[in-house]
Amino acid sequence: MTDCRVGDVVRSTKGHDAGGLFLVLEAGETHLLLADGKGRKLSHPKRKSRRHVERLQRPESLEVPASDRALRKVLSALAESQTR
Repeated sequence: MTDCRVGDVVRSTKGHDAGGLFLVLEAGETHLLLADGKGRKLSHPKRKSRRHVERLQRPESLEVPASDRALRKVLSALAESQTR
């Protein structure tokens, strides 16, 4: 299983959202609650198995953004830095 905590950035490896970047909002024993600010808003996060994600980054000072817009901005910046 993936070692994820709240505030980690993960990439989905399975399902229709495979390849998408998400922020971990809650971490349970076997499942995570994820949001990307677009398809999965902060108000309605996606429940996904830990086995179906890979942790990309554990940011030092990243807090859960207050709005979906701020979350999209953070994730797009990380996606851009990953492609370089």
